[in-house]
Amino acid sequence: MLKDGRPENPDDLEKWVETSWSRMSGSSVWLERYSVFMTVTRVFEYAKGVRHWSRVSFLRVQLFDQNWQHLQDHSIEWQGKTFTFPCILDVDFVWARGGVFYGPEDPRIAIRPDDPDAEPVIACSMMSSLEPAEHDMFIVFPFSNRTVLLNSTGTPRSTEKNWSPFFLPLNYTKGQATSSPNRIHFIHKHYPLTVLECKLSDGTCITLYKQVMDEDYTKAHGHFDAKTTITGGTNLVLLPEQTRPGLLSYIALPRTHTDVGCKQSDGEAGYRPELTVITTDGTSFWFDYYSDPIEYGEVVFGNFSTAIGDACNDGRILLTNSIARIEPVQDIVTVTISVADKTVQVLRIRDTSSTLPKWTI
Repeated sequence: MLKDGRPENPDDLEKWVETSWSRMSGSSVWLERYSVFMTVTRVFEYAKGVRHWSRVSFLRVQLFDQNWQHLQDHSIEWQGKTFTFPCILDVDFVWARGGVFYGPEDPRIAIRPDDPDAEPVIACSMMSSLEPAEHDMFIVFPFSNRTVLLNSTGTPRSTEKNWSPFFLPLNYTKGQATSSPNRIHFIHKHYPLTVLECKLSDGTCITLYKQVMDEDYTKAHGHFDAKTTITGGTNLVLLPEQTRPGLLSYIALPRTHTDVGCKQSDGEAGYRPELTVITTDGTSFWFDYYSDPIEYGEVVFGNFSTAIGDACNDGRILLTNSIARIEPVQDIVTVTISVADKTVQVLRIRDTSSTLPKWTI
């Protein structure tokens, strides 16, 4: 399908790449075994110079050292096989000539931290059917070269996206949740809080928990009104210190969909991350903490002069795409962020634990 837009003259190839190709949604995870960050980005080709009108997307994987220096042609071994990066992952997808929005989108990478031989898992949204046009969630395995459709239970949506992945520790035996090397969990929705448990082998998912909330509470609580919603965001990462017996607490940075007073032509809503603490006893899940929307400071906007002080231009969208690493001794959380869906940036946040209420950890 790329032949439809590719110029016949080789001299025009560079211009075609500059005007029709881009990347976004950088998500990273620290691979302790190899002492590298693995980063996955969505690389896409778009039609007629309209960047938000993607024709086809691919997943590109890169490796970085602990100082975020890119490792070109760097190889690692896993289960007797050698893999060299950077590379484009081999992901099959449905497509039709003249169509749009094909291939994997919104990748989120995670890895089980308590299994030294674990394979990273990339969760992404992708069109699974042409008639009718439906987007489902998939998990992609970069080493074993597998792509698995996640079959969610309950009422399916025509577009499944923004599932936030996490893992339960292998030795956790509380409640109804199942912890095993073949299980991954997702926040499916933040309101009502809905948690899925899925098999890595075949993608079968069950609804492990769905929150029932009092209507009066939701009306009084700003996070759940019609103009302010919580969606998607990062993976969930287990807090290094767990002081409450039988409970597990995770941090995440979902996105806040807020009404910033823009006209409809400007896109209406703004997006900002919020720091949250999500806790489970193995049966129920709940939010222990929500911060106010986070700005991170002007430094993240770089050369986006229209972003500073103008929430209706490039400053409208500020997203956190992953929690790549937590360093408890230094109290540093490394995250990947993007501005206006146009950048892939890394931010190291200090003293995060001091911002959390003591009773959440």
